[in-house]
Amino acid sequence: MIILGYPSRLAVNKKEVKEVRTVAKRLVTESGIPAEFPEETKRGVFLSLLLGVVSIIAALLVVGIIYLFVEIGGNLVGFVQVLGILAFGFSALLLIWSVLLIITAILYRREQNKRWQELSALLDIIDEAIIVLREEDRSYLALELKRAERLVDRYNDVRRVVTLVERV
Repeated sequence: MIILGYPSRLAVNKKEVKEVRTVAKRLVTESGIPAEFPEETKRGVFLSLLLGVVSIIAALLVVGIIYLFVEIGGNLVGFVQVLGILAFGFSALLLIWSVLLIITAILYRREQNKRWQELSALLDIIDEAIIVLREEDRSYLALELKRAERLVDRYNDVRRVVTLVERV
């Protein structure tokens, strides 16, 4: 499924970044390395507003079409004729909705790029902390280190795919 032009399996949500940030902070605290954490990516007000407006317009269009179908009595031929006549009236609304959707997709993509940059920086910090903790041989952190390594491996695989997608 593609969400606003971005494959959903490549999209990073706030919860995932928060999880990686928590692991990174714990490992940095244990290892004692000096690390500068990236700024937390927040959703822009304009993007949130546009997502709301686009969703409301889409819902109104769907509800309007369903209402027309019910009012005509389920007659498919009459429904298509009335819908064709009203399409001219709805064309302005659809045009505005399309423009808003394109702007929203661009802003969403920009937000995702920022989240991936934040996640990449956090993964690099985790890598450094893992190396330091392995050298210090802290056995009581073995489970935490294994979990962090799996987390880094999972996101590094996805990060490679994201860079390939962005190149295309």
